[in-house]
Amino acid sequence: PYSRRVRRSPLAAGALLDAVLAATAAAGAGTTDRAVTSPGAVTAIARSSPTVAFASAPAAGDCDRVRIWSLATRGVIRLGARRPCGPVTSTGRGLAGLAVAGSRAVWITYVGGNIREWSLWTATPTAPTPKLVRFVARDVDDPPPIVVGDSDGGVIPWAVDESVTGLRTDGTRAFRTTLDEPVRLLAAGGHKFAALLADGRVQILSSEGGLVREYPYAPGDVQALRLGGVGVLVQLRSGEVELHTSAARRRVQLPPGARMLDFAEGVILYAHGGELRGRKLSTGNDVLLRTTGKPVRAALDPSGLAYVSGRQVRVVSASSVAAAFFAAG
Repeated sequence: PYSRRVRRSPLAAGALLDAVLAATAAAGAGTTDRAVTSPGAVTAIARSSPTVAFASAPAAGDCDRVRIWSLATRGVIRLGARRPCGPVTSTGRGLAGLAVAGSRAVWITYVGGNIREWSLWTATPTAPTPKLVRFVARDVDDPPPIVVGDSDGGVIPWAVDESVTGLRTDGTRAFRTTLDEPVRLLAAGGHKFAALLADGRVQILSSEGGLVREYPYAPGDVQALRLGGVGVLVQLRSGEVELHTSAARRRVQLPPGARMLDFAEGVILYAHGGELRGRKLSTGNDVLLRTTGKPVRAALDPSGLAYVSGRQVRVVSASSVAAAFFAAG
């Protein structure tokens, strides 16, 4: 579906804004957030320093679409040519994962009936025609065979079953390793990678893909996984978050019903109801960052926060995030 080639100007040369996207200013929580408006509902978001990637649901004759927003140039690039979704399938279609490193986006799409077809794609603003990286067909009731994790150090991890690959921003392979169980979740941080396996184990991998350490859990117990310089954070089915460092394990209790979204600069980013909140590990301070409504979609990295509000994608600077915690004492 992405075979048609489209010419686009590089962001650095003055990006061509998609006709349906308009840069806007939006007020939030006492400050002005930079924002762009998506043509359809925003179904996924990722952030990597000066770049925000987001996925739009079908709208205006176009199917699910990934876009790259450069915070440096303020340009927004649509990845791939506009196209309709095609016939409705019995078990649907959609976009199931999104990550960005530098200006390279990686995402998963699916479509099908009893047999679901999973595809892994990558593209950049200077090469916006999506390139098919992997294709896998599975029974619709099987777990997703392809998994994408957030980026770290310019590398995006992705997995097909037991095989984990690191993709650099230039499109080359950083590493490939084979684990002993299929991968269910991936995370990156502190120049390491974390993988949740089908049997419940969480494995920490080095930047070259070697096993560093392992934490045992029951199958299905781990609901969210994040990795940072301090260690790996695991949110359990109970809602409790466990922080594992090389020397100890610490429990962090979020409010009932909270969902861990991300972790950076010592801050757990989480959703609670329609609120986007942050918990500082070092102090325990818990602050309301934004009220977004449901579902809450957001990503945090050292350069700041990106989040979704309606059809808008908004960004908050790292200094504004730090100021919120400073004000909380």
